[in-house]
Amino acid sequence: MGMATKPIRVLLADDSQAMLWGLGKLVEGEAPHMALVGRARHADDALLYARLHPDVIVLDLTLGGAGSAELIPGLRAHSGGRVLIHTGIGDRRLHEDAMLFGAAGVIGAHAPAGHVLAAIECVHAGG
Repeated sequence: MGMATKPIRVLLADDSQAMLWGLGKLVEGEAPHMALVGRARHADDALLYARLHPDVIVLDLTLGGAGSAELIPGLRAHSGGRVLIHTGIGDRRLHEDAMLFGAAGVIGAHAPAGHVLAAIECVHAGG
């Protein structure tokens, strides 16, 4: 008999309502393998939702129109989870800054749905 595995708990943080909706539907569609913990449109909300202990936080690099890399240490401290940057910005320097702040990976905002799900799984597994 196989043991039941716990779902990957995912928090989404993006200032675009449309992006939150789409990513939310994507994650919800993966139940019971993934579970959506919450959707945050602002940094303060992301930090509050992080207290619900998501396994993976999918974070927009420009949450609220400003760089959000500096949020990463706080998000990780509150959640114990890992951060996946989801961004339409192609500036490698900003991606590297996010990694220095503790992000586990970066994926483009225009990546196919399957790639986003695979990135969530990879980050959750420690990749």
